[in-house]
Amino acid sequence: MESSETVGKRVMLFLSSFLDKVMRRLGRFFSARLRQDDGQTLMEYAVILLLIALAVIAALTFFGGQVLALYNQVVGSWP
Repeated sequence: MESSETVGKRVMLFLSSFLDKVMRRLGRFFSARLRQDDGQTLMEYAVILLLIALAVIAALTFFGGQVLALYNQVVGSWP
């Protein structure tokens, strides 16, 4: 059985990898859409999604250690 610290590290690695994939896909999506001349609304949505993605990344970066500690505490308390 894996220790809670090892599991926590795997979870953080998974989240980091997942966010990296999401950001790359968003980048490709918006770069393709921004080359099209479909109007101002698409650009506004792109900026809003970018700000949301940055807020999520900042929150995970800031609270990542606390989330990992809480996760380890919960896993450690399981029978």
